[in-house]
Amino acid sequence: MSAITIIGQGPAALLAASFIQEVQQDCVIVADSEGSLPLWSGSFDFHAPSDDISNPWSLLDRQPLMLPAETWAFLWESLVGFERAAGIPVAADIPSHNWWTITCTGKSKSVFVVPQWQYVQKTFLPVWFIGFQGLADSMADFQCHTYQQQTGVDAGFHVLPNPTPWTPSWGPIRWASYMDTDEGLSWLLSEIQKVAPEIPKTWPILLPQVIGRRRAEHNLQALTTALGQMVFEYPLVTPSLGGMRIRDRWVWYLKKQGVPFLTGRAISVEKGWVTLADGRQWHSDHVIVATGGILGGGLEVMVDGRLRDPLRDTVVGRMPPGRAIDLYSWGQPADYGTPEMTACGSQCGGWDPNQDGNGGAMILATVWQSLCRTGIFSNLGSCNSERSVTHVGK
Repeated sequence: MSAITIIGQGPAALLAASFIQEVQQDCVIVADSEGSLPLWSGSFDFHAPSDDISNPWSLLDRQPLMLPAETWAFLWESLVGFERAAGIPVAADIPSHNWWTITCTGKSKSVFVVPQWQYVQKTFLPVWFIGFQGLADSMADFQCHTYQQQTGVDAGFHVLPNPTPWTPSWGPIRWASYMDTDEGLSWLLSEIQKVAPEIPKTWPILLPQVIGRRRAEHNLQALTTALGQMVFEYPLVTPSLGGMRIRDRWVWYLKKQGVPFLTGRAISVEKGWVTLADGRQWHSDHVIVATGGILGGGLEVMVDGRLRDPLRDTVVGRMPPGRAIDLYSWGQPADYGTPEMTACGSQCGGWDPNQDGNGGAMILATVWQSLCRTGIFSNLGSCNSERSVTHVGK
């Protein structure tokens, strides 16, 4: 059916498909869920031990794969290029440092590549939180207090009353739909203007990440222009509008490039044969399992190499027979996967990217490793991970 089948629809799957279509090879994406993107704001982490605002380029020896600096640069530049091609607003140049952003609880967190609708800064600055009365997760008072305690920097907050159409059933997606209308933007601007005299003009205004699903950038720019000060979003808990925007645009971009998307759940993956629950079956030269586990609703790669369906608690296939998948000891591409099947994603082999703030790097590194096995990157001469890392700063 296709030279390469990708199982999954999260960031690892979409990134792998982007590389494959770039070299004009056939691939198909199959998934029965939305993937993990709606579960996170869409920022990609490189390396941030203890959320330190450090230079991640100086910590390459602590990454899960010992990739040369030029390979990391290629991967990050590719990610940024694909996102920009899909209409996702990220800076054109890869950063030389981590940025500070603010989480849904008001805590600061270091990130690397971030959509420009989300608030980031090189250092802590005074900010003004605005919450919505009828949006449960926009706890502006709590976020303001947490930010002040953690950073020692001034902050303020307001909670805006609900708009006329609001009902108790409104969640983040319904709020975003309202903000996609002229009425929603007009209401928001009017309410902020009522409290604007109390907000210092040099302080950025931070709004919940529901300022539109399609029109977020337009709305934030309109607010910035009308108010005469910078306006950004801060992420909320799931569902995340930031991740949903990225997924919507990235999927649209890949479909425009001719990548087919199939809906279905893989119940068996063996020797290149993929079988779905509805009986459809086909053979691919290579199968890429883009793992999301229970989070993304996809297959989970266990440490012993089994492919597990976490929703049914059944084993649907296996990576290299009898060989454990240990990301800590990855060295050569031959250490992981077979000619017929490889895996990629932030949850491969039981790795927990939260411990080192490197979930984005895990996605890039495992996609790179998986595509090296397919030969996609062979013309780059960069698939030998035994090369020494000599780069210590950027």
